[in-house]
Amino acid sequence: MLSKVEASSALARNMKFYLPCHFWIFNLSYKRTLKYKNKMEDVMIKLSNGYEFCFMASSGALGFDGFGWPHPKYWILRFLLKKYPNLIVPVVKTLTLPAQKGNFRAIYDGDDYVVNAVELGNPGFEAWYEKYFPKIEKRGQKIILSITGSSVTGIEKLAYLIAKLPKHIIKGIEFNCSCSNVMKIWMLNDIVEAVSVLNKITELPIGIKIAHHQKNYLEIAKATFQTVEWISFNSVPWEMIFPGKESPLMEKYDVSGAVSGKAIKDVNKKMAFEIRKAGIKTPIVASSVGWEEVFEIAYLDVSFSFRWADAVSFGTLFRKHPYWPLKIAKKYNNSGD
Repeated sequence: MLSKVEASSALARNMKFYLPCHFWIFNLSYKRTLKYKNKMEDVMIKLSNGYEFCFMASSGALGFDGFGWPHPKYWILRFLLKKYPNLIVPVVKTLTLPAQKGNFRAIYDGDDYVVNAVELGNPGFEAWYEKYFPKIEKRGQKIILSITGSSVTGIEKLAYLIAKLPKHIIKGIEFNCSCSNVMKIWMLNDIVEAVSVLNKITELPIGIKIAHHQKNYLEIAKATFQTVEWISFNSVPWEMIFPGKESPLMEKYDVSGAVSGKAIKDVNKKMAFEIRKAGIKTPIVASSVGWEEVFEIAYLDVSFSFRWADAVSFGTLFRKHPYWPLKIAKKYNNSGD
């Protein structure tokens, strides 16, 4: 057995080794935490009403109430959303003034994409308010509304209805002027006027959803530079991503549909770079993130690579791995508020 003197001497020798090691490990951990914190300051959109978000659920990814679709595979996600209601701001599935019939079964999951022909199916704004808004309000969830219409007049009527909703819940409006599965083509002047109407009547931050199949998407981004607070990207018609190849929806639904997911990431990045090259500084929400990248972000210590955007949205990923987006958001935003 060691004497007290020998034990003290051994302890002193060990402390000379352990203390520097402990300090080095602590310092490394602190630097890594600081690195993530700095990354999150880069990946953030701050709206004019003071609301900030890093992560968004793409329009419709979490249904009409931002709580996930009523399907067994979303049960775990629903539990997590109840526990962490505001880690990811959900954009509800696009609403119109009158109800519209869509085909919610017209969806096909590919290896690195999802193709759908759901169209603008929704219960109509007033029916949505009666059925879904009380649930959102009860959960204290913050949401962004996605809306569209057939005319500026229709958008104006929607704006007056939205203006009555509590602003501590409705944090913004995303104007969907680019749905790939409908015939309506929004003209540039009408888009500008619709955004102006929404700004004036609702006094909420307005975002705009554009798509690659709109040949004038760069003009839209330029014309709305001073009036919208973020730009997001819509799905892309099947023919533009897989030219000469028949859509898996064609045989059953006689329609090609629109593609989302990793398969259109390069298209979206191209749009983002063109917008930035044109000197347009409107914040951009990155979509169609590759699942492999997301897996690394969620489970490994790697930093963000979305330098071409200001925030990240998840859509297709919710179908493949429903709780991955929350895992990622929780990793990079410990507050959960």
